[in-house]
Amino acid sequence: MHECAPCRRLSLLTSGRIGLSERWQVETTALTPEQGAAERLLTRDRFPTTARGEYVKEFKPMKERSSLPVVLIGLLAAVLHTPGLLIPLWGDGLHGVYMAALSFRDPSRLLSPWMGGAFRLLPKLVMMGVLAAGGVRGWPFYLVVILLHGVCAVYVARLGEKWSASRLVGLWAGALFAVGFGSYGKAVYSSTNVTMLLSLTLLLVSLDMFWSGRRTSALVFFILAVASHEVAVVAPALIPFMILLRDREHGVPETALPRRRGWTQNASRILGAALIVLVLLGFLPGALGQFCRTEVGMSGFMLVPVNRGSAAAAGAGPAWMDLVDALARSRFWIGAAVALFIMSSLRRRCPLRALSAAWIYLFLVPSVVLMLLWGGDWWERRYLYVPAVGACLLASSLILRVHQRSRARAFALLTLLVIWSLSLGILTWHKVLADSLDPQQVYQREEYFAKMGQLNPRWGPPAD
Repeated sequence: MHECAPCRRLSLLTSGRIGLSERWQVETTALTPEQGAAERLLTRDRFPTTARGEYVKEFKPMKERSSLPVVLIGLLAAVLHTPGLLIPLWGDGLHGVYMAALSFRDPSRLLSPWMGGAFRLLPKLVMMGVLAAGGVRGWPFYLVVILLHGVCAVYVARLGEKWSASRLVGLWAGALFAVGFGSYGKAVYSSTNVTMLLSLTLLLVSLDMFWSGRRTSALVFFILAVASHEVAVVAPALIPFMILLRDREHGVPETALPRRRGWTQNASRILGAALIVLVLLGFLPGALGQFCRTEVGMSGFMLVPVNRGSAAAAGAGPAWMDLVDALARSRFWIGAAVALFIMSSLRRRCPLRALSAAWIYLFLVPSVVLMLLWGGDWWERRYLYVPAVGACLLASSLILRVHQRSRARAFALLTLLVIWSLSLGILTWHKVLADSLDPQQVYQREEYFAKMGQLNPRWGPPAD
């Protein structure tokens, strides 16, 4: 049977050989039910309906968009965090470099639990490579982390554009992630956090390949992401929301889609119900209640990440310290309000918002587990780095809604978030630099450098 050109392109698209959001765009026409019935009689169902009740009329190539804005976002992310190159090695980063030096002599130490885990082999190899190339100076290690942050910002912009079918949403999400919205630079100003940043970089590449239909390559990069940091292990739970995005946002014809299971079609409702259960379980005593309270509170901490340490570094007085303590005691309630707001936004059945909310709370699960194991009641902003991707996507989706009504208000909201993120990022850098120059840390550096100098003369105290 002869197949017309639009249907032939449609079959190529649904088979995965043509990326809908990359090379082709669909021209659709919204019709009334009466017009739709007449259209079906005229075309004999050759132009099936989309998930939004429209009729596919024509496929045509999309114009190639310049990648310069996305590249500039990556450069912005790197340039804004270049002050981190001034931070010397200290704390866990110094211990990680020392263990990397020992691993040259005894490779079996790669399996020992340094850098937070026995199975984070890929970041350990990166640390060994940087040590071999740059010695014990701090800036090469921080440079790797900063460059990884820039790559992450690029892929956040790419995926944001693909998942939302909006150039603006992608650029806004990438820009917010570049300036540190949701994480505020804490993860970038630590050399040992190469584990988390490398894992997120590989995970974003994996999701980009999965969206483009390259499933085998996506699986390989996902395995590498899990081998870098166990936070990536929850990523497969995002697949139902990605299916919703492909089905609804990009107008893939219903007749060309395989039958979806009910839990996939109702992923947004399931997520909303899960958030309600999570908040209610937060009132329980014991370990389960503490986990749920922390999980909910971390979403509020992502918006208002204040604690006594950062306030003291900013020179806050007694009145401000009392306010910080009050906010710390109210983290669960702030997080519950954030969860309620997210649930209200899910009622509009926006797949991107559902994916963004799922990203936040799914990736908070391993982050909260690690935080409770390693830090107890201490809330660390570096654990917000991976969930911050969802926060940036969600904020960009909401800014787009405001933009449709008033461009001035959207610009003002975006500017406010950028200023807030940069301000907290500067305070974070100032506190990390002050902690690294503490006399105890200086003594510890000299001690570690002396030990590494015995292993290799090139790894003694740096000249600078």
